[in-house]
Amino acid sequence: MDKRKTLRELLKHRYAHRGFHNKPKVPENSMTAFRHAVAHGFGIELDVHLTKDGRLAVIHDSSLKRTCGVDMDIEDMDLAEAKVYFLEESMEPMPELEEVLSAVEGRVPLVIELKTRGKNHCGLCLRVMEALDAYEGMYCIESFDPQAVRWFRKNRPDIVRGQLAGSLKKDGSVNGIQEFLLRNLWVNLLSWPDFVAYRFEDREEEAFVKYRGAKFLWTIRNYKDMKKMIALLLALLAVGALAACGGASTSGITPTVSPSTKTGSISSQTDSSTPGASTATPSVPTSSQESGATTGTLSPATETSTPATPSTPTPTSTLTPTPMEEKIVAVYKSGDDEIKAEGTDSVVLKPTKRPVAGDTITVTAPTNYLKVKHSKFGETILYLPDKIFTYVHQSNASVYMSSLVLNKALTLTFSTPTEEELTAKRNLALNPYDFTKGNVGFPHATSNNVHDQSGQFIPRNAIDGVATNKGHGNTPYQSWGPKATVLKTDYFTIDFGRAVTMDSVVLYLRADGFGGSNSHDAYFKEITLEFSDGSSVTINPTKTADAQTFDFDAVTTTYVKLTGFVTDKTDSQGWAAITEIQVMGCEAVGNE
Repeated sequence: MDKRKTLRELLKHRYAHRGFHNKPKVPENSMTAFRHAVAHGFGIELDVHLTKDGRLAVIHDSSLKRTCGVDMDIEDMDLAEAKVYFLEESMEPMPELEEVLSAVEGRVPLVIELKTRGKNHCGLCLRVMEALDAYEGMYCIESFDPQAVRWFRKNRPDIVRGQLAGSLKKDGSVNGIQEFLLRNLWVNLLSWPDFVAYRFEDREEEAFVKYRGAKFLWTIRNYKDMKKMIALLLALLAVGALAACGGASTSGITPTVSPSTKTGSISSQTDSSTPGASTATPSVPTSSQESGATTGTLSPATETSTPATPSTPTPTSTLTPTPMEEKIVAVYKSGDDEIKAEGTDSVVLKPTKRPVAGDTITVTAPTNYLKVKHSKFGETILYLPDKIFTYVHQSNASVYMSSLVLNKALTLTFSTPTEEELTAKRNLALNPYDFTKGNVGFPHATSNNVHDQSGQFIPRNAIDGVATNKGHGNTPYQSWGPKATVLKTDYFTIDFGRAVTMDSVVLYLRADGFGGSNSHDAYFKEITLEFSDGSSVTINPTKTADAQTFDFDAVTTTYVKLTGFVTDKTDSQGWAAITEIQVMGCEAVGNE
């Protein structure tokens, strides 16, 4: 997709500054903040630093003092060392860029600000480019450092890039000469950006006013400033200062994120919490729209924005469900037909006809936890950041639960789990309703190495509760099946969406032909389990079709990442896969 097409797509979104955060419950630049942004339909602006061991840490400040209470710089730390410290008052460590990419999965566009220190721009840019080359979603990059923007101009000119500028006297991040060059856009001779971005407060800077290319203002935090922004846009339009953006006539004034060159358009970043696509005219937030998210941003996150309260915050004070006067509402839609059921204790959806592809089930829950029961899959407890469960019936018999219910009515029971059920040890990975894309609940499985997207080998197969492993292909033999070559850097991740405590995993290796002289499947003889606190455990499976249990000291984490794969291809055709993984544990104490 060229830059003009990218622009037209990015125009449709609004953007959450450092994620849809709500301090301290939902910290800025946290996985929860990013999940909230996706759930509300916002694009995401985030900040990336290069750690001492060459990893990409997502955090705004170079120092951990403000966000983690530790007076250390991220560039002087290994990522594992930094992940020991939690963000603000949460139990969340800072994410790695690859974690964010894996969780977002292209569902919303990303604005990635490159935070350089000293002369590390080459290393930072190279690592970011490597991460983005494996990412299929929409994004752009921006930086105050013209050397970083210039690096992408030289090495990846196809990527939309922006130069952050404006008056930086207040924050002291640059010296006087640097500030002068940035404020007056003289650095553009070096970086040659696709857009420039200034603070909203700097909108009257002469260089910004006279600049004829695409330009952006950040951050709009309140209704009053939004009205000023709209007045500015209309004034510029009236004098012909705004040209078409990517071929769109007057929609060039639409709040946007990624400009094409030589457009003369203006965009803005606001703190509107109402999700939705941008329209041809910038919308003014109502009085109910609070700060904490952004619209139309290419935002350098150099200021601390006033956060908003997301409509569905994560559980904080207790695991006990909210009062049951709040109902469970379940809706089944099939074409023009609709079945609705609601209740306080439990709800049963029992359609009278067999499902067809595209049928949807949507459940609004009173809490962030929902127990789902199906006769074929038993019970599972899901974590729902926005208290909404969605299932879309598939036509492909190898994915989701279609083959087991293809000619049967979908009867599902929904209820609120008790505190005893939440605190009991269980399989935290079980989710037969997981989606490859568009997921709204947890646990959620992702991987950077999948043989194909036909459904037989996608990551969700390994957490669906089906452990039949003496074959491969369609249900019930589906698995997480990577390509024939699995690198040590490849990963399979289960994201729990909140902190949990786990002390063991149970693996079912795919075992097609195990015991034969030339079996189809090889096996992983070594796997490293990485956790969000920076710790890891190495396990050594054997070549067996039986369940293999690996116990270790209890760890509190928001995810488990399987990586460091070592494959034993002796007496096999070389394929190795995992049919099912169970993660045994319970809700973290910190959720209580």
